[in-house]
Amino acid sequence: MSSHQSEAAPAAGLWSWPRARRILASRRLRRRLAIGGIALVALVVLGVAFTRAVRPGIQGDISIYEVRPISFPVTLKEKGEVKAKKSVDVKCKVDGRSTIIWLIPEGTTVKEGDLLVELASEDIDETIEQQRIEVERLKADVGAAQSGYEIQLDENKSKIRKAELKLKLAKLELEKYLKGDYQKDLREANLGRDQAEYALKRAEEDYGTSRKLHAQHYITNATLEDDAFAEYKAKIELEKAELALDILETYTHEAAREQKKSDMTEAEKELERTGKEAAAQEAQKKAALESKRNQLELVTGRLEERQEQKANCKIHAPAPGLVVYASLEWWRNTRIEEGAEVHERQTIIELPDPSVMQVLVKVHESKKDKIKLGQRAAVTVEGVPDETFTGVVTQIAPLADQGHRWLNPDLKQYRTEITLDKPDERLTPNATAEAEIVVDYMDDVLAVPIQAVYGFGGEQYVFVRDGSDTVPSKVKLGASSTEYAEVLEGVRPGQRIMMTISDEVKQMLVDTTESENQQNHQITKNESLLRSLATSRPTTTQAGATQPGEREEQPTTRATTRSTTQPAPREAQSQPTSQTHDQGTTGDATTDSASQD
Repeated sequence: MSSHQSEAAPAAGLWSWPRARRILASRRLRRRLAIGGIALVALVVLGVAFTRAVRPGIQGDISIYEVRPISFPVTLKEKGEVKAKKSVDVKCKVDGRSTIIWLIPEGTTVKEGDLLVELASEDIDETIEQQRIEVERLKADVGAAQSGYEIQLDENKSKIRKAELKLKLAKLELEKYLKGDYQKDLREANLGRDQAEYALKRAEEDYGTSRKLHAQHYITNATLEDDAFAEYKAKIELEKAELALDILETYTHEAAREQKKSDMTEAEKELERTGKEAAAQEAQKKAALESKRNQLELVTGRLEERQEQKANCKIHAPAPGLVVYASLEWWRNTRIEEGAEVHERQTIIELPDPSVMQVLVKVHESKKDKIKLGQRAAVTVEGVPDETFTGVVTQIAPLADQGHRWLNPDLKQYRTEITLDKPDERLTPNATAEAEIVVDYMDDVLAVPIQAVYGFGGEQYVFVRDGSDTVPSKVKLGASSTEYAEVLEGVRPGQRIMMTISDEVKQMLVDTTESENQQNHQITKNESLLRSLATSRPTTTQAGATQPGEREEQPTTRATTRSTTQPAPREAQSQPTSQTHDQGTTGDATTDSASQD
């Protein structure tokens, strides 16, 4: 058989067994693939149905969310740091300021008595040396005080002799004054008064002569005034001389005499006091001796204190724990390290007790009313990945934190403590943490994902999928978490909202807002027209009738009220919101359409 005949045989309906077998195998394969595809589609459909039935929150299309009642916690997220609830502070006990010359590495676990810090002691060593010198000096002072006491005894005898001589001189002074000094002063006072009287008489004569000469214009006004002043001065000098004499006789003499008598009396008493003072000074010297001895004892004690300060330069652990360097004030440009300066009572190291750990966060004043004692919290800590710790709010500061007030006076935060339920050796103090405090729990409420809500013009919107269209819907939100927001108005259960939208769809928010503004403007315009027509109607001859041939136009406003939760259809947005119709004006049938409106 030729090749031409063999190729033409199938066309003639003659089947060979190998070809028939291949055709049958191909048909079986197609049948199996079809059955397998149908089964695969059925499995997918059943899987989706099962997933929706078991987990209604998971959508078949991740870009669309079906609104339905759900339950979710309302949480408040704040960053903070991990702290131990109980901690032993290791403080500097050295007076003044000291420099750290050795410091145990942070994070070291220590036992009680281990060396933690060593401070520089050069100044203390110098002070110790100075106080040793002071001790030696005071020892010498004690010896000198002993000698002074003995000398005082001899001085007391000399003072008594001087007091006796003073009394004798006081008696002589009294006699000398009465018989000599007073008589001399009295004569001088009388002479001064006589001289003043004579000077006044001459001044009066000169002034009288000057007045006559001045009246005849022989002397000037200045000369006349000089003579007048000379007369005035002479009168004053006479008064002073008389007053001096009177003072001498009335006061000075009496005072001087009494003073001299008093001096004599005081000299007598001083002699008596000298004896007493001698005894007192003897006691003083003895007390001074005792004082020097006490000073020696005091400086010796100070020397011992400085030696104790020397010992305090080496700080040992008062209890076992984990070494954590103390946090300094934020405005300081230093930290705990070798070479840093510390002052007395400053905390250098903290030894926290890891059995009870807590997280300290600062809550803004706008959120303070949401947190309460006893609220639960979930905590994540940097450095401890894939682990969530639980705790409870145990303390809320009653007053806002004062820190950083001068940098940002409007920032007011409240220090809040969250105590963790269980300790964990992986938690270290000062580690950064984030606490999520459960402030409320929304049970079976309509809610939408946060990322599906869009804000525009001070309002909140979601985009509802209506068939093949997507329309914006204004919503009123309630409580919200980091994932969901409660919807009080604007959506219904079963509605499908878009999780993501394009910029073209976002433009609908602008168009919708502009359309609402135009409608509100048109309504306001129609209301103004109605008020204008109501106040300017034509005068009627009868109730409800107008003049023949006249036509009264009465506008009737039809304002289309659209739900705030659902946008109006596109064709409805393009229609006018009010219409004006003409009404007939014949006979009594005409009514006041403005009143009807």
